Amino acid sequence: MIDDSSAPQNPAPSQLTHGSPTVGQAAPDLAARGQTVQASFSEALRSPSLIHAAIAHIESALEKSRVVFMGNALDGAAEVVIARGARLCHVLDLDARRVATAAQRNGERRITYSQRSEANFRDGAYDVAIIQDLAEEAVPAHLLDGLRRALSNEGIAVVAASAEHGAAFLGNPAARMGYADFVRSVRAVFPHAIIAAQTPFLASAIVRLDLDEAPTPALDNAFLEGEADEVSQYLAICGSSEVLRQLDLEEMSVVQFKARSVLARGQVEQETLLNRAERRAAALEEALEAERNRPRALAPVVDVEPLKEKLDTSERELERVRRERKWADDRVRRLERELEEALEAQQELAKAQERIATLQGHLKDSEDEVDELTDKLFKLEPELGRLKAALDAAQGAASEREVRELEKKLAERGHRVLELEQQLTELDVVLRAMRLEVPPSPAAPGNAEAKLLQLSTELAAREAELQSLRWTLAAQVTSRS
Repeated sequence: MIDDSSAPQNPAPSQLTHGSPTVGQAAPDLAARGQTVQASFSEALRSPSLIHAAIAHIESALEKSRVVFMGNALDGAAEVVIARGARLCHVLDLDARRVATAAQRNGERRITYSQRSEANFRDGAYDVAIIQDLAEEAVPAHLLDGLRRALSNEGIAVVAASAEHGAAFLGNPAARMGYADFVRSVRAVFPHAIIAAQTPFLASAIVRLDLDEAPTPALDNAFLEGEADEVSQYLAICGSSEVLRQLDLEEMSVVQFKARSVLARGQVEQETLLNRAERRAAALEEALEAERNRPRALAPVVDVEPLKEKLDTSERELERVRRERKWADDRVRRLERELEEALEAQQELAKAQERIATLQGHLKDSEDEVDELTDKLFKLEPELGRLKAALDAAQGAASEREVRELEKKLAERGHRVLELEQQLTELDVVLRAMRLEVPPSPAAPGNAEAKLLQLSTELAAREAELQSLRWTLAAQVTSRS
């Protein structure tokens, strides 16, 4: 696609403003968008820049979009964005002076200027985000992360970066970036991206003046002899895979600028660089002349010895400073080790504190359980006393019954023993009387003696049983007392 919307608009002949049929559809209708936009757009094109061509390339995505532009506020990119169909444009610039100057000159209510900060990257606030030159960023990933956060789900990002060893076209960039670094930085944040390159295009257009319709352009690049100019900057058009598939972009766009604007800007920049070089050369010449004159003026009064002493003193001071520096470095390393040990100790302390807190919780639960058991014990003590009293009473009653029974048994055994003693006595008397009255026979004494022996054995057993009952009764009495 050839875009000649920035070409000179000469009313005679009119054919020079038509361009190709494709151009007629893509070029902005500035008159329909108001005189303010037209004036701002014309003012911006007085000093064209590379980013203007990139904006023209993505014009189809700008229609009724909310755009955020991150770059030079004085570059005129915001006016180009509005002229290409954007609904509004918010310009973010790190340089507060450029922001203030641009805001003072701004006459378009759809354009706002702010100094760039983290607060500007609101979630999903924009449909299109444009970075003028990623190579100027100290930390490109930080800006790309903020840009991704500020885009809506269907938004696109246009990231430009001045190419390393690229041609100086429309300004000398402050920094440059290699292709590999550029692609790696972009794809680290945006996995889906269309990578393009922008190169200067110097040409001369020859147009017939007797045409009634827009001419069909023909491109003749035979003078390039198979080579092209070096890349000026890289472009990355980023978004989701679905958004990029639906994006209507030309495979190659040729964006035409006004030749006098480009040449004027180049002349101004060349004059600026020349003036700076001249001022620098004059300053160096003055410094060199002053340095040449200084030894001759001071030669008669210079005393070398004080200078030598001062030099020796300076060397000693330098040596002392080096030793102090070494001592300080050692001290710093020791402090770093102590800090690491302190951090480890702090971590151990934190773990110990967590363990203590856990044990304190267990202790609190145990104390609560002890208190609960103590309360239960306190409540059970009266009942326990009553049960002990009842048990003692029951044991006392049982002991008294056992003693009475033992005494009863003892009395019965005593009566039986007395009866046996009495029978034994009577039998002994009878036996003696029989021995006196009856003559001895061989069988009678044996029977009497056998019966006497039987009674003696029974008497001994009864006496042993009586003694056992006495001991049992004594034990019962002792246990009761």
